[in-house]
Amino acid sequence: ENGKVYYQPQSMNQCLNLLTQYSSQDCQLLVGNSGSSVSKYYTTTNTSSNIIIDITRIPELSKIKMNDTSVDFGATVTLKKMIATFEQILSAYPQATNMIALIRHMKLIANRHVRHVASWAGNIMTCANFPSFPSDLATLLVCLNAQVSIMNTDQLIKKISLKDLLKNKLKKNELL
Repeated sequence: ENGKVYYQPQSMNQCLNLLTQYSSQDCQLLVGNSGSSVSKYYTTTNTSSNIIIDITRIPELSKIKMNDTSVDFGATVTLKKMIATFEQILSAYPQATNMIALIRHMKLIANRHVRHVASWAGNIMTCANFPSFPSDLATLLVCLNAQVSIMNTDQLIKKISLKDLLKNKLKKNELL
């Protein structure tokens, strides 16, 4: 429709192959598409891509991994699931009182319906690509010294601080 091409890869390899195939074009990675409602923050008039890659069916991107010192959220994890994970941590570690303010504030991000479909990574990438977008989530995660993993089309993974990601946009061959 309107010259747009829609893909829904089922694996990271398929997604990376699409990013390689369309490396000369802008691709829109899609999860909940709630970013379309914040277009007032966009600094350019043409923010839509003709290549849309829906990454919601890639299993690796929906995983949540916890250990004693950190939590890793896949890029398609919704804000709702992120909040629920932090609530689980608080329940297991009541002494982690800093979680109370984090959870309380995350429940103020957008509205309940948006939190059910919007991914944390989509929120962060909207902030990275459009610095005038006021992301409470980015502020919270930067304060927590959050790290993000970035994979390129050669499947090389690097970890950087969220603060650095917000300063330096992803390249066309990279995926959060």
